[in-house]
Amino acid sequence: KFSNHVWIKSGIFSFKFDENYYGREEFLNGEKNLNYCSHSMPWQVLPIWNSPRFDLLELKEQNLLKSPVCIFIRPNGLDTLDRIAKLLDIEKMFLETFKNEDRILLFLRNVKKLEFYGKKSNFTTILNKEKWSVSKLKKLEIPTEIRERINFQSKSDVRIPEKYGIISSTEITFATKKDNTEIQKTDDAKIFAYLPTDWNLGFDFLINGNFIPDGSREELFHDIEWNIYLMEEAGRLFIKWISNMVTELGNSSPYKILPDMNSIISQENDPKKNIFLEQFKLGMKKGVLETPFVLDVNNTLCLLDDIIIDRTGFSEIIGEAVFRGK
Repeated sequence: KFSNHVWIKSGIFSFKFDENYYGREEFLNGEKNLNYCSHSMPWQVLPIWNSPRFDLLELKEQNLLKSPVCIFIRPNGLDTLDRIAKLLDIEKMFLETFKNEDRILLFLRNVKKLEFYGKKSNFTTILNKEKWSVSKLKKLEIPTEIRERINFQSKSDVRIPEKYGIISSTEITFATKKDNTEIQKTDDAKIFAYLPTDWNLGFDFLINGNFIPDGSREELFHDIEWNIYLMEEAGRLFIKWISNMVTELGNSSPYKILPDMNSIISQENDPKKNIFLEQFKLGMKKGVLETPFVLDVNNTLCLLDDIIIDRTGFSEIIGEAVFRGK
């Protein structure tokens, strides 16, 4: 891994994540660490409130502190050369992931621009809302029974932050690329928990939710009920989003991102991913039953069960009303 020490300044708040902070019995100068203790929770979710040493920051770093949010990453390494090599690896990762790619900003509230300053490279990425279609769905109200079970599970499972046990509502958001009023498929569509995880479930659109990923954000925990519940709701709300886009854009281009769930599931070899795919499929089935999303010949949105597809051409001979039995 590149780093085990990250410092973040967000508004008036300042904190860091440090793998060695609690587990280090003494510092390099021999002083005892008064905070030493053992934690079963991942260090990546244990913020340590502190202020930066301004006297140790270069001028450009001090200027960064004027931004609403800034992040400093300390590379690992056995010596200076090793740390510089890790620093360049971090820089390469940022260049490959974030430069000229604004999707990282889609689901971050009040963050529309990312500036990166590395050892060899600097760049700025700005969110271009015109090239994205982002859902505007109502908040999802959490049923009492789900909330109670998550609250119970959080008391014995350190992976679940306490807030999930008392949360009453949450949001699920979708996004995909668009060209004017034409919806486009999105390549390399990762699952987001506000920031991207490494998971790609084979969809042509992005899903963002208050999921609980592992500490490295490589995947979602498949054995936490909250994640499973959210993915099923995502499938149901996805149909609602398709319906909204068809109405808003006035064309059928949103249908091109409808996933063939049976094909995706049959081709996926990761059993953990298949758990989430099955839940999304289940949610889609519920969404199809409750949300009109299919355009008929009169450009009216209908439930799928109300659609009749005539492949014989007979309706053109006897008339649509007679064919429908009306």
